[in-house]
Amino acid sequence: MGNPSIEEALDAKYLIVSIMGPHAHDTPDAIFDIKQRQIETFHKCYWLHHSAYAKPETVRMLCAEARQIGQLPHCVLITPSSPHAARDTKSSAGAREFSVDRIWPGEAIPEGLRPTGVGKRPVSYALVFDRLAVFSKEKRLSLDLREYSRFEPLGLAIDPRNHGTVCAVHEGPRSSIELKTPVRNAWAVARLTDPFAGFVR
Repeated sequence: MGNPSIEEALDAKYLIVSIMGPHAHDTPDAIFDIKQRQIETFHKCYWLHHSAYAKPETVRMLCAEARQIGQLPHCVLITPSSPHAARDTKSSAGAREFSVDRIWPGEAIPEGLRPTGVGKRPVSYALVFDRLAVFSKEKRLSLDLREYSRFEPLGLAIDPRNHGTVCAVHEGPRSSIELKTPVRNAWAVARLTDPFAGFVR
């Protein structure tokens, strides 16, 4: 199968939105290159995050609802509000185990597939991708955050200033939150694959 379509992702009812920035001292372009090579080698990659708005159980609920209406679950990686708005996670420590249900010991993560940035946290979250398409600046489409609401609890506005990764519903209640830059460019789009999300340490 080919790369995921940004048009398909933006037209979908259910979506995960994640703000892209530097991570473990790598630039976004370097991170995308690493993840695409991992997918080529391992047929998947882990996308680490720490957002309470996209906990693994919530991600799996969103993916299940998307599949029920015949849609493939996607994550759109968007540009930050400014070049320095997304903070670097700094830590280059790699996770060694993955668990769907947070029961340890989990599945060992092979060297070369280990997501970095766990830092001193005992457990982090990870999305599971099997496709990742990156777009050049002139081919990026825009995404208006005001047209989305949170998936859980349903109807709350998305505010990326608080959490950089959010399970979202398209065409939800229009947000009344005043965002300085509500329209963002879609830097890349990824397709989620079973088990969609889990815990890493």
